[in-house]
Amino acid sequence: SVIFLPGSSSYKMNVHCRCNYIVADFDFERSDRVRRADIFNDLSAAAVEDFERLFHTWHRAEVWSESEAYSQLYHIYSSCIKSQQREYSRAGELYSEAVKYVIENYSSPLLSVGEIAGHVGITEVHLRRIFGSCAATSPMRYVNHLRIEKAKNMLIDSNCTVSQIALLSGFS
Repeated sequence: SVIFLPGSSSYKMNVHCRCNYIVADFDFERSDRVRRADIFNDLSAAAVEDFERLFHTWHRAEVWSESEAYSQLYHIYSSCIKSQQREYSRAGELYSEAVKYVIENYSSPLLSVGEIAGHVGITEVHLRRIFGSCAATSPMRYVNHLRIEKAKNMLIDSNCTVSQIALLSGFS
């Protein structure tokens, strides 16, 4: 994995196995906004090759080796960012598909995270992660929010009893 650690912070790393690390100090993140550590998992074979090329470039005894190595490192970082953006785009598509399904089915008392995940074609854990990153809530909290909004509107606009409204809104 490639990990971006924000500057002006202290970090501690415990290594329990024999591993190889390349540590790079990027100084181009000069914004006032606080950043979290970005972790880029599952690097492509091309990215692994880029790191190997970087390793060999860094250890050359040429005058230009250090500059070339930093150039390669920036290229790797850029590739990781682009790869992450594609993952976010896919997450957005899955989120939109899940929300559409929820909006169409939230009044069913049997609607569950498993049913939503199955409709979208992902695991329940993945669905929860997507909702967390895209909506900062869980799928069932989102469902309950829609149900409560429907119930509030029905309490105002209908002559139904509270029990009827609860059932029509998806509460059992």
